[in-house]
Amino acid sequence: MIVELPGRLYSAFIDETQRAACAWRDVPAHAMVDRRLLSRMEEAVNAGLECIQLGATDDVALHHESAQRSEAPSASPEAIVLAATVAHPEATRLRWLVVGYSVPRCPNDACAELFDPLVRADASVVVWHVAASLFTRFQCGVDTQPMLAAQLRAWSGYGIEAWCRGYAGPDPYLSFMARHAVGVLDDRVDANDRRFHDAYESFVGP
Repeated sequence: MIVELPGRLYSAFIDETQRAACAWRDVPAHAMVDRRLLSRMEEAVNAGLECIQLGATDDVALHHESAQRSEAPSASPEAIVLAATVAHPEATRLRWLVVGYSVPRCPNDACAELFDPLVRADASVVVWHVAASLFTRFQCGVDTQPMLAAQLRAWSGYGIEAWCRGYAGPDPYLSFMARHAVGVLDDRVDANDRRFHDAYESFVGP
């Protein structure tokens, strides 16, 4: 799936998106931030930007699937990319691009709607939604656990619970996120418990 952006939006979108994606690299070494998540989001952005091309025209309306021509002047490049993403749920790299630049902004729902087709196609992707939910909680102070619990239950038909309960891979970060998902599903997680904070910090701390 290729999305064309008009010339007057293309360069700015590419530059700003790339700059934001790697901004985490400037975070002080002592700061507690999930570098593994942000690194994964940067990879998603870099891969997804290959789906964005310079359009042959500066007419924004021609590039905005959901916009009326009278609304075209206000169409942002992100709106154009999001419209294409929503219209084409099978466009995995494009969807990961939007997830990649959205997750670091700490949305309360941890991009649940964007993640949905990705999780449906591959249950293991759920760990990145879990990580994004925790990121929003710890970076922005939002109690995301009720939303995470509701979303995990909504995805029960995608096989995410079986995947999380059965994960036995060697990656301790993925194991932590899978265990956290199981704990949330089983109502065993007290996000205010200091032990939970310590466990999370052990994976995302410096």
